[in-house]
Amino acid sequence: MRSQRINALQEYIFEKKFASLQELCTHFGVSLSTLRRDLEILDGQGLIQKSYGGVAAQPPRQLITPYETRDIINREAKRKIARAAAGLVDDGDIIYIDSGSTPMGMVDFLGDGRHVTILTNNVNVIVKAIPFENIEVITLSGTLSRHSYSFTGGYAAKILLRHNINKSFMGTTGISIKNGVTNSQSSEVEIKKTAVEHCQRSFIMADSQKIGVISLFTYCPFDGIDTIITEDNLPSDYLECLAANKSRVIVAP
Repeated sequence: MRSQRINALQEYIFEKKFASLQELCTHFGVSLSTLRRDLEILDGQGLIQKSYGGVAAQPPRQLITPYETRDIINREAKRKIARAAAGLVDDGDIIYIDSGSTPMGMVDFLGDGRHVTILTNNVNVIVKAIPFENIEVITLSGTLSRHSYSFTGGYAAKILLRHNINKSFMGTTGISIKNGVTNSQSSEVEIKKTAVEHCQRSFIMADSQKIGVISLFTYCPFDGIDTIITEDNLPSDYLECLAANKSRVIVAP
C-alpha cells in the first residue's frame, strides 16, 4: 500500500539523515516519478527537506513529547481511565495493550486472578506484568522506540496479525471529528491500525486533554471508533457524531 511505503520511506530517511534520490529508488524499487510523488507528501507535512540530488530528515521533534513527560501529564485522569478499561477485561480474554502511558496503567488493575493473555509492544506493560502469574504476555518484536518505550515497525504488525484478539486498548495523541484518532509517530501507525482492525472490539483511551487535538497521522477514522474511554464528558458535537456512528462512550468514575 502507498501509505505503508510512505511511512517506510520516512523511517528510512530519518534513520539515514540524508538519502539520494537514486538510493531511495533502488531501496524501495520505485521509479523516480513515483518517488517524487511520495516525497511531495512528506514535504507537505514538513517532515523532510529537499536538497540537490536528495532529501534530508526534518523530524517534527516539537510534536513528540518524551515518554517521561507524557507519563506525568494528567496522571490521575489516566489512572481512572486505565481502571475503567481493566474492568472491561473478562477472564480468558486475549487483549492488545497499546504503547502509551494511559494503556500501560491497565496492568495495575489486572492482577486479581483473571486469566488474561496480553499482546503488547509496550515495554512498561511487559515489565509491570512480570509479578502477575495470571497474566500471559506475548511481545511484538521490532525496533525499540525510546520516545514511546515501545517496539515499532512493520514486523511487529505482522506478528499481531497471527493472533486472534478479543479487545484492543489504544492510546492516542489526539482525537478530532475531522481527523479521527491520531498519533505523532509514523513508526507506530501501522501497528495501531492493525490492532484496531484486527480485533472484535477496540477501545480508545483518551483523557479530556486529547479531545480536539490533531497529530500527524490518523490510525482510526472518527466513524471507525468503537468505544472511547475518557474521564470527563465530551463536547456535545462529539457526542452527536459518535451517536450517529453508533459508537460507545464510557466516562470513567
